[in-house]
Amino acid sequence: MNATYLRSLTHSQPIVVEGVVADTMTILVGDLVCISAGLINKVSASAHTLIFGIALDAITTTTHTTASTCKVLLLDEWSVIRMAYTGTASNLVEADVWTTAYDVSGTTTQLVNIDDSSGGFLIPTTLLAANKTGYIDCVCKASALWNA
Repeated sequence: MNATYLRSLTHSQPIVVEGVVADTMTILVGDLVCISAGLINKVSASAHTLIFGIALDAITTTTHTTASTCKVLLLDEWSVIRMAYTGTASNLVEADVWTTAYDVSGTTTQLVNIDDSSGGFLIPTTLLAANKTGYIDCVCKASALWNA
């Protein structure tokens, strides 16, 4: 499982849009995606500033066409999502909740990397001890539409 949308802290309803997927992309349901040059791309391990949303379709492209589309649930900075994590659980402490931002571990698995110390775009809203399922709830501080 990659990302799952849980709720909006503003109680707003989620919005789904459809866009064209970039060249040579393999996107799975639940992947975090961003916009680059107007096309949907899978989020990589490095910090992003334009997180677009969560992919609702699986698609693999070689060359993009108007038919290579993917539905995306839009995220904003008030969207709470659940993702699996990687790293040392004891690295996440109370002071990190709602303050420290983490990246994902890679493009294939997209796990929240709680060993990341370079800053990122996912901010935990709970401690791992309170969430014993192997997942962590986060807000996405870098959510932005492609035209924002």
